[in-house]
Amino acid sequence: MRSFRKKQLPLRIISPSINPFFLQLVFFTVFMFISYSASGADVYVAGFYQDSKNAWKACYWKNRTITNLPAFADTYFSYIFSITVAGKDVYTAGYIDDSGARAYYWKNTERIELHPIGALDSYAKSIIVTD
Repeated sequence: MRSFRKKQLPLRIISPSINPFFLQLVFFTVFMFISYSASGADVYVAGFYQDSKNAWKACYWKNRTITNLPAFADTYFSYIFSITVAGKDVYTAGYIDDSGARAYYWKNTERIELHPIGALDSYAKSIIVTD
C-alpha cells in the first residue's frame, strides 16, 4: 500500500488494479481516480473530487500537487476520464455537465470544447496525443 500526503491528510490507494476506485478522506471528501500517466520520474493521476457544495470538480495530480481544471462556474459538475503527457503539456479529456453533458479536453488548464453542434449530450472518455 502506498501513501500520499496533502496538508497532513492521509490518502491511501487501496488497489492499483481497481479502476476507478473511490478514496475516503477526513471530513468525508471523496476523490475518484480514473486514469494515470507517467513522464520521467513524474506521475500524473486524473480524476475528480466532491467540493463543499457537493459539486464534482475535475482535476489532476502531478506527484502530490493538485491542479483544478476550469469549468464555467462553481456549481457545474466537471469530470475527466483520461490523462496523457506530451513534453511539458498535460492533456485531459472529460465533460462538463451544465444541464447537459458537453465533451471537452484540456491542454494544461485551457478548456477546449468538443461538443458537436446539435448534440444533446457528449462525452470525452480518452485522449491520445501524437507528434
